[in-house]
Amino acid sequence: MPDFLQAIDERCGTTHNYTALSIFSSTSSGVMMIFTIPLNAVIIYSLIKEQKKKYKSLFYKLLLNIAIADLLTGLIADPTAVNALTKEAMRETLTKFEVYIIHLSLFFTDAVALLTLSILSVDRIIAIMFPIKHHKGIKKSKKVLLVLSAWVFGVVLVLPYFKVNFIRQLLIFSTVNIVVTILSLIVTTLTYRHKLRPKQRGRNTTSKKQGNPIPLRSVKGNSNEVLSTEGLQAITPNPVLATTTKKENNNNLKFIDKQTRSQQKATRTFILMLCVFIGTYFPTAVTMLYMNICTKCNCLAVHVMRDISILSILSSSVFRPLNFILTLKHLRSSVLHIFKKPTEQFTISGTSDVTAQ
Repeated sequence: MPDFLQAIDERCGTTHNYTALSIFSSTSSGVMMIFTIPLNAVIIYSLIKEQKKKYKSLFYKLLLNIAIADLLTGLIADPTAVNALTKEAMRETLTKFEVYIIHLSLFFTDAVALLTLSILSVDRIIAIMFPIKHHKGIKKSKKVLLVLSAWVFGVVLVLPYFKVNFIRQLLIFSTVNIVVTILSLIVTTLTYRHKLRPKQRGRNTTSKKQGNPIPLRSVKGNSNEVLSTEGLQAITPNPVLATTTKKENNNNLKFIDKQTRSQQKATRTFILMLCVFIGTYFPTAVTMLYMNICTKCNCLAVHVMRDISILSILSSSVFRPLNFILTLKHLRSSVLHIFKKPTEQFTISGTSDVTAQ
């Protein structure tokens, strides 16, 4: 296998002279760059602008980290791909530095996205298994540490590139990405189905049969006593107090239902995110595997598969922000609010109010 890979490098080199293929790949990279940069930029702006109000949880901090990595893909990997492929179309020789930049930027930003997805998988499992503990959140310093760890270990995942060639590194990289993502998908999906959905169905059925809210522990207070409407009515003959307690119990039930629905939406978004990640890396793994086992690959097939692999990885930076915007209602509202034009309205007193429209 090493001799074959070395033969490909010696016979085909790092560039090719197939003008039509180069023009198509360069144009595709340029189109993806046009969508990648603004989509991730508006998501980053929305998450940072309202991070103290809506987006305080670790889930949104990790989404911000992925958006930053994808923005770097649009700012560095996409332009360098356009430059390299345009030079190939013009039959100009690429410098070693240009080859390194496109490869390293491609590996590094996607390694950060992969590691962040792994942290997100753990976050989703904790949210499903321990919803109350997850709702309390973690310290800001720990959030920063988790985010920075994705960037530090992202550098570590890129280092083998300097010891092996691009084809072997891309095969290892894409295979590891798919394996880790599939494992995260399986664990998250099974946990979601067995821990979140059955409880929600059972709770709704119990509530309908009894006609009263089920006993719940206090969420907002520090008491460990069970909030039972019938039990509290028995020990508190005061009807005003009983009514107040019943309202608090109903409020706690609504709070739990709201948190459950929120976790369901976030988990479904994450599952779809993993599916997108697998879909964009699967062509890369297949083409690289074929290039490592075929014995009579011609140069055209080699470079076609190489371009397919690069374009597949670059496309993930477009599909991920689209997934965030389309599936997360709060984030979609924040993004749409950016493009609303402010209009001036006059009140009876003559003062003016500026609202978004």
